[in-house]
Amino acid sequence: MEAKQILVFGDVQGKLDELYKKIGVVNKKNSFAFAVCVGKFLGDGKSFESYVSGEKKASLPTYFCSSTEDEGLLDPHIANFGGEVCHNIICLGRLSVTTVQGITIAACNFTNASNVKASDPEVSQFLNKYESHSGFSGVDLLVTNEWPKGVLRGLKQEQCPDSGLSMLEYDTFGSSLVTHIAATMVPRYHFSTAAPKQVFYKRAPYENGRQFADGRTYHVTRFISLATAFNTQKKQFMFGIAIAPLPSMDLKELHDKPTDTTPFPYKEHVVQDSATKKQKLDEDQRMLERYAASLLDSGVKPAYAQRKTNGRKNPLTSGARGDECWFCMSSSVCEVHMIITIDTHFYLALAKGPINTSHILLIPVKHTANVLQLSKGALDELWKWKNILTKYFESLDEVVVFYEHNQPGRNAQLQHLHIQAVAMPKLHGKKIREYFEHEASNFGISWNEEDIHEGNVQSKLRAGIFSFSFLLLFVSVRCNP
Repeated sequence: MEAKQILVFGDVQGKLDELYKKIGVVNKKNSFAFAVCVGKFLGDGKSFESYVSGEKKASLPTYFCSSTEDEGLLDPHIANFGGEVCHNIICLGRLSVTTVQGITIAACNFTNASNVKASDPEVSQFLNKYESHSGFSGVDLLVTNEWPKGVLRGLKQEQCPDSGLSMLEYDTFGSSLVTHIAATMVPRYHFSTAAPKQVFYKRAPYENGRQFADGRTYHVTRFISLATAFNTQKKQFMFGIAIAPLPSMDLKELHDKPTDTTPFPYKEHVVQDSATKKQKLDEDQRMLERYAASLLDSGVKPAYAQRKTNGRKNPLTSGARGDECWFCMSSSVCEVHMIITIDTHFYLALAKGPINTSHILLIPVKHTANVLQLSKGALDELWKWKNILTKYFESLDEVVVFYEHNQPGRNAQLQHLHIQAVAMPKLHGKKIREYFEHEASNFGISWNEEDIHEGNVQSKLRAGIFSFSFLLLFVSVRCNP
């Protein structure tokens, strides 16, 4: 299918007569298929009335993304879901995908968009429809009345709009909702307005694909922000493109990346997208394999092997306290893919929010609140794993810190002991005590130092050497025994 020539305008603000006069001038030398307008379109509605009545007619099909101001002048159903307002003037609605002469146009506009989240039912249902569609490869145009938050991420200051604002100021600008829409809809062109100081800005193209888990190659996105139409500063408010419908494009041509293409900018903002989840799972898997391979020498099989050979139906449910405990393996909220290995009384897992790449958890299989409740067998096994981990990290020239932080909450049944193990380079080992003492002093905490070993850890705790009536913070630094 041949390319369509399209005109895109910034905030028209009700100046419809000027708009169609301008279109008439530029259309003498070109043959534009239709026009698209972002931002405020109808203004106060006075000029609009003559088009609704039929006194005047739009000379070119015009599609607009309704703004908050426009909604008061439109039929509520059209403002929400889109539709023809009058001859050749069509509202795209507040969240939609429309096909115009083969060109797919996605539109997003919400009143107070900063208060709308991607997790809200209307938005999440819309996004899921396209995220879950294996054949979806993006849209031709995306029009929004706000900038996406983070669109300038990864750029140099000289690549940003010449508006006098710093990168730091721009980083706080924009809508997270628009970011999610842009990341999911993968537009070839993203047109917007409402830029600071109403500048015209054409961003360097950015690559797509990192926000998805399918590993496919995607086209680049060109983000363009237009100034207010007919502004006195003569900033550019009109942009013309010639674009063939996405399905008709040759893949090699479609996926061609210009030399100034930049990385996908929204990674830090789109935290719930599938690519982020897949990347996290991949990182978890690499860490799991690292630990599992080393721990096989201890004679304990990693979780994926043990589950196949263990005679018990479910060795992880003993003592489980319902479906809300993060660490009871029978719970639906427990992330079992994080497990490294399972022993009789304890299992080892990757930390979900690790301090570093050498951060793992030692967790009792049975729902146990703290070390005071561990049986003699469980305590012996805990000590065994501490020794194994100490030797392992010693081989990497690292020292490991074990700590238990147990603070009684409102629902004591949901407390489940988890001992943190964090390794760090040996060169920092001598400063560990200094770090803990410094941070404790900031919170008015004083430390009791005791020679804790396998035979007396529980007796020392039960004797009240450490205060446990409200808070237990137990730290031990292990070197090779």
